[in-house]
Order: sequence, then structure tokens, then C-alpha cells
Amino acid sequence: EPDSMSAKEILKTLTDRNALILSIAAIGPFSVFTAFATWLPTYYNESFDMPLEQASAQVAILPLIGVIVNPISGVLMARLGRRRPLLFVSGVLCPIGALASFLTSNPLIMVGGIALLGISFWLFVPALFTIPAELPGVALDRVAMVTSAALLSGNLATVFSPWLVGAMTDALGGSYVPGLTVVALTPLLILVSAALLPETGPKAASRRDV
Repeated sequence: EPDSMSAKEILKTLTDRNALILSIAAIGPFSVFTAFATWLPTYYNESFDMPLEQASAQVAILPLIGVIVNPISGVLMARLGRRRPLLFVSGVLCPIGALASFLTSNPLIMVGGIALLGISFWLFVPALFTIPAELPGVALDRVAMVTSAALLSGNLATVFSPWLVGAMTDALGGSYVPGLTVVALTPLLILVSAALLPETGPKAASRRDV
């Protein structure tokens, strides 16, 4: 049964090493998803004279991909029995897709980049929600707080990343590329978290029990 937690115990859970590492992982994907959904239509319109309706429809691939990838991600996690591989894959594919979506005028590469970005984001999210329940040393009644800590950093990133792109665009004479590039590289933080987090999942648990 869950016991009552003091403010000190809550703070200890939120600042747990693994909770903080997982929070770092959430920064990049949430930053890219929000900033690119906000600015790519405008960027396509102003830089390539793409009609806003077409540009918005193109960027709408990001959430649409989730309909396809989410169940696949669940199957992959069940088959692998591990979570870190999905983090590594997302940490590599997310920056590649993000950069491809705006560093070229080739429409096929643009769409492919957006699709790759969506795939990597929706591979990452189920792992983010699953890992807190499997981290060693995290009691069941603390799982929600660890998840909340990760979402807190991710949601803060969604607040600042669109602003960062806009501020850099204004400061650098109207060029969107530097701001979008900075945000596109933030998912590399996932690789840091994946390297530092303990492996979780059924296979990792069974190995620890041996």
C-alpha cells in the first residue's frame, strides 16, 4: 500500500539520479516536435514560396506518423525486452530527420525528413512512459513522480524552443536555419541519457535476478 510522503521524500524522488537523467532525454524530442510544428510552415512559405496550406499539410505528417508508429513501438519494446535500444535509435534518427526537413529544397527529402522525425519521436515517447515503471529502486507509488519529472523538462522545452528559433531568426537577419539547427541537434541529449541510464525491461530484470 502507498505510504504518505513528506516534502523531503518527494523532492528526493524528483531529484533522483535516474529521474534527472530521464528528464534530460525528454528535452530534445519535445523541443524539436514543438518548434518545428510551429516554424516549418512559415519557413517553407517564406524560403520556398510554398503555399501555407501545403506547408501545414506537410508538417501535419509529424502527429500522423504516431498513428502508425505507436503500436509498432509497443511491439518492438515487447520483442526486445529492453528500452535503451529505442533511446539510441531515437537519439540518432531524430537529428537526422530534423536536419533533412529544412536544409534542402528537395521536396522528397523534406517530406522524408519530417517522416523520419515523426518516427523517431513516436518511438521515443512510449519508452519514456515505460522506463519509470522499470527503473531499479523506484517504488510503484513513486513512478508517477518520476514520469512527471521527465514530462516537466519536456514541457518546459516546448515553451522555450519555439521562442529560441524566433529570437535567433530575428537576431540573425531573418534566417531560420541557425535556430532550427540548434533545436534539431538537441535530441542528441537522448544518447547521453541512454548511455547513463541502467537497462530496464523484462530481459534486463531477468539478468539481474540471475
